[in-house]
Amino acid sequence: MKKEFDVKDILKKVKEAAPLVVQITNFVSASFQAACTLALGAYAMMPVSEEEIEDVLSKADSLLINIGTPESDRIKCMLKALTFANNKGIPVVLDPVGCGASDMRRKLVLELLSNGSFSIVKGNHGEILSIYGLSGIAKGVDSPSLGSFESDIRSLVKELAIKYNSLFVSTGEVNFFSDGEEVFEIAGGVGIMSKVTGMGCALGSVMATFLTVADPLTSVFCALELFSEISKRAYSKYRGVGSFKIGFLDELYILGEGYE
Repeated sequence: MKKEFDVKDILKKVKEAAPLVVQITNFVSASFQAACTLALGAYAMMPVSEEEIEDVLSKADSLLINIGTPESDRIKCMLKALTFANNKGIPVVLDPVGCGASDMRRKLVLELLSNGSFSIVKGNHGEILSIYGLSGIAKGVDSPSLGSFESDIRSLVKELAIKYNSLFVSTGEVNFFSDGEEVFEIAGGVGIMSKVTGMGCALGSVMATFLTVADPLTSVFCALELFSEISKRAYSKYRGVGSFKIGFLDELYILGEGYE
């Protein structure tokens, strides 16, 4: 894929717009997601109640739905938020965390996909394969190795993109994504990312942030490029999982501020 998108230009636009990114997400990663959103110059709000979701979304520039810790009230909030956002033309990102780890999660993802439209659907390889109907490699919520499925994922992201009229992203050591016409691939970040809780969820937050100033394809490409670059910068200084996570956030802020 040619580098026809400028990550720094997107970062500049985000800082100028200072958008509000509403995120219905999981309690495991919410704090890190909010910190990454703020580091880019955007604002984050993370409601969990359906009673306030329409009021909150009336001020939003994008919506992220992350199913990482599903329970009844949060699910009601997701469904109501999706309907409201679609009606108001607010772009939505879906992160099907753990899809394939349980039947309940997969049914929820399919319900969301059936009840509304998404600009971007981003999951790891196991989650995307599960949406398609394949199983056997998902372990919890973490990204597995593709193994024998590697030859399938290219066609699957394209098929899913066409079926749901969304840009589908499958992440891992190599990231594959499709707008329904072409299939693209970008190398993933450094290996330690798979050992750090919340990195994939934060990627969804960054995509939702970029979606406030750019189209889905540009948002996905720039988010993946950014994460790859930031992970390399952080890993050059910090080798432990705890220090890497803090270093990643620092480097994200530094680059977002325009410092090298």
